[in-house]
Amino acid sequence: MSDRVCKVIIPNKPSDQRTVIVLGVARSGTSMVTGLIRELGIFMGDIDIDNHEDPMFANDNIEDLKKIINQRNQQYSNWGWKVPKTIFCIHELLPFLRNPCFIVLTRDPFDIAHSMQHRTGSSFDLSIEHIFMVYHYLETFIEFCVSPIAIVSYNRAVNDREMLVQELIDFLNFENIHEETLAKAYAFVSGSAYKPTSHDKELSIHLDRLPVDPFDPGILMHIRERTKRLLQMCRDEIQNIQATANEILSLHDLGNSEKLVWHEELEHLPTLQDSLEKLCDKNTIEDVERNISSAEGLRQDSKSLLNKVMNLKWTGIRTLYKLNRLHI
Repeated sequence: MSDRVCKVIIPNKPSDQRTVIVLGVARSGTSMVTGLIRELGIFMGDIDIDNHEDPMFANDNIEDLKKIINQRNQQYSNWGWKVPKTIFCIHELLPFLRNPCFIVLTRDPFDIAHSMQHRTGSSFDLSIEHIFMVYHYLETFIEFCVSPIAIVSYNRAVNDREMLVQELIDFLNFENIHEETLAKAYAFVSGSAYKPTSHDKELSIHLDRLPVDPFDPGILMHIRERTKRLLQMCRDEIQNIQATANEILSLHDLGNSEKLVWHEELEHLPTLQDSLEKLCDKNTIEDVERNISSAEGLRQDSKSLLNKVMNLKWTGIRTLYKLNRLHI
């Protein structure tokens, strides 16, 4: 079991209709898996061949995405898509997906950041920050997901590509696959385009050995910018929670027990809002600007608050999803 490439969290049931959504940080193997699924016969959009992303789902307008989903449901029995930023809006799309199943890619964050540097020239520290932000969203989604979901290790997949093919076939409940289709799938994942990034640990060791000036203005500014982004994320997600709460409130005749549990959880929202305002005030205090220890402590507090906000957000999303399923 420890040698498996794919860990199934919630198994998939046989179905003539399914929607396959591939989630993960960019450069974590999402293109490899999406291309493989396409080779196995599932329509994954009119893709960009360089990254296997469906440009239709790069749209940020939720209403447009809902229309696209409805169109695809009518056109295809089995279809799906991959766009990394889908994780930030998937909760709003869930009620409109037909038999959704999710494949989540994981990869060593150091390797992802190194790959981002090589491919896009992005800075290592900002790449790492982005990676862990996305992983936070993915972790929360996995915790509350009630649909079939499997987690794929990129690092294991590239070392046993045949196992990747077989385990995804099992998860997606494919039967009677033609030998030609299977051969194309093996050929795709065996291509040279998906070799793992080397583990350049020397850079990490070098960074760990760098001396830190506790009053370095550059480091202070960097920490404060991270804190500012975390606090803005908290504010944005609190707005999303309020929108979800209003939508749940509009479902008058559905799932009273579900709504009761949600309202009990929602009582924590004023406390979270108060904590947010206090942290925002602290982030402007002169001592925080001058001292790395204080600034880092505030960043950690902001990160902890975001975790609490996200937990409440996903409780609301799960409640709304259940209520909408009852309505269907």
